[in-house]
Amino acid sequence: MTATEMRSPATGSPATPPLGFNDSLLTPEAALDSLSVSLLDAESADTAEVVSMGLPEFVVAEARANGLPVSPVRICASPDSLADAVAAMRLLRRGQDTPATNLTLTAAHATLAVPANRRALTGLAEDGVRVRTCQEVMPDMITLGSTVGVVTVKDIDGTRRARVFRSPHKVDHMLRWQFSQWYRSAALEELRDVLDILDNPMRVEVMAHLSAGTKDEVAARGLNVSVRTYHRHVAAIMSTLGVHARFAAGMRAQQTGLSALCSMVRKGRPPTQTSPDAPRP
Repeated sequence: MTATEMRSPATGSPATPPLGFNDSLLTPEAALDSLSVSLLDAESADTAEVVSMGLPEFVVAEARANGLPVSPVRICASPDSLADAVAAMRLLRRGQDTPATNLTLTAAHATLAVPANRRALTGLAEDGVRVRTCQEVMPDMITLGSTVGVVTVKDIDGTRRARVFRSPHKVDHMLRWQFSQWYRSAALEELRDVLDILDNPMRVEVMAHLSAGTKDEVAARGLNVSVRTYHRHVAAIMSTLGVHARFAAGMRAQQTGLSALCSMVRKGRPPTQTSPDAPRP
């Protein structure tokens, strides 16, 4: 970056939206359309910076060059980019480059269908990183303070390319989109009941039958357990979800995306997972 490049002051944390934030004008759909036009323009992007090193290493190098520990690092990660996002956060925390409170990760809700992903995200949250999951479609996006923005896109042949932006106007637009997505997401600590059920294969099967409205006798026979055992699992699920009726359990499962996650787990086609061998902080 040259000395003449403009830099805008760092914006606040996701708990405090930028001045002038207007949620009604920044729906994810509208913001994504705008991003496609204003950001994914090869003439205004520099890909060489990322190609020369891995994306996590690039994020750490840029973070150090842009005023850490003050500047926050925010990442929105789809299933395809979650491994890079987790690796970047771990690298930042391992070197204590930035306070955990300055690190925020919004991951696609579907990634929770993979045990390795659940462990990775839980580990980051336990280390102080603010982690949320969102059920809406999101682009892969990273901002470092208010000075650097990175968007990764997938070509027709499946190759992912990262594009770096340093225009204050474009980075501000990315930040506004990230804030909008953050407020539409659920904090990982609020999904403990969902994670507990997903970590129990039998409960996943029972939850799927509950969501489908399968009769108890039919569900028990399909799971090769007694009706009494099936009822015990149902009672355990309702207790975990903090509800006292099956209808309420179904509502809670829909609200938290648990029903969809259980369906993904049962079909055996989970989204891309992080490496279980990736180093922990």
